Amino acid sequence: MNDEALDGYCGLWCGACEIVKAERNGTQDGIAGIFGVEPSEIHCRGCRSEDVFAGCSRCPMRACASTREVEFCSDCPDFPCGEYHRIASSDDSLPPHFRTTIRNLGEIREKGASEWRRLQAGRWACPSCGRPFSWYAEECSCGQD
Repeated sequence: MNDEALDGYCGLWCGACEIVKAERNGTQDGIAGIFGVEPSEIHCRGCRSEDVFAGCSRCPMRACASTREVEFCSDCPDFPCGEYHRIASSDDSLPPHFRTTIRNLGEIREKGASEWRRLQAGRWACPSCGRPFSWYAEECSCGQD
């Protein structure tokens, strides 16, 4: 899988997504019930791929960035737009991983996309065994926090 497909236009790192991980690991059966779908519906290869989870396929930021042909939303002349103001000013109504997007976009601008990808891959990997984990995992499957 191309790691660039794991760059969400909005600054999310799709490599830490439970759905992307399930597809990579063949563990769709284990999480299908969490999302209220059949295991066959658990598929995603990242935001920039053509194979995205149903919820992600309806993302207004993904559609906008793709149409405008920008690498990241922060490359758009209209950034920060109304959608970003909504995220930045949101209370707890959005999942916590969405609240990382603006900070991540700043890091991408500062360090570059390649370095950000490297840092994200390390951030979302178990320091003990190196296996990737998701945004909401409290411990790795190896048993370490």
